[in-house]
Amino acid sequence: MPRGRLQELRIWVPPELYERVLRDAAVRRASLSRCVRDRLELCYEIEADWADALESVPPAGKAGAAALRHKILDAMEERLAATLEQHALRQQEAAAELRQLVCMLDHLALSLFVLLPLPRRREFEARQEQGRETHGRWRQGVRRMVEDGGPGEVRR
Repeated sequence: MPRGRLQELRIWVPPELYERVLRDAAVRRASLSRCVRDRLELCYEIEADWADALESVPPAGKAGAAALRHKILDAMEERLAATLEQHALRQQEAAAELRQLVCMLDHLALSLFVLLPLPRRREFEARQEQGRETHGRWRQGVRRMVEDGGPGEVRR
């Protein structure tokens, strides 16, 4: 197989596994292909770590078994630390996006307070009713947008 060229691989999985991969891809914000490829690479890396641990530990009795367990646990601990670091970065990104959203909403509210004139007393009730109806339509639109996957990529 030539190196540097991607090869196609088709597989069939049970529905439960497919749902699990879908959730994993959504959490990672990756395509299904990328998620499966990452998982497969991780599986082979763990297998290589275990093989290295098995080769470097003498198989002599309890001491060898204990040394093997420690080597495997050390390798797994390194992987867990790297994974937790990735999750921390994603959490920081999500927090930054949330802060941006809060700032946008605050700016919008401030603009509305500045730009909208105070209603006259007789108009107040009619504007309240119209505001409730408009707000209801807006919420339905937002709900549909969230169900459809959001507005897509936000350009900054």
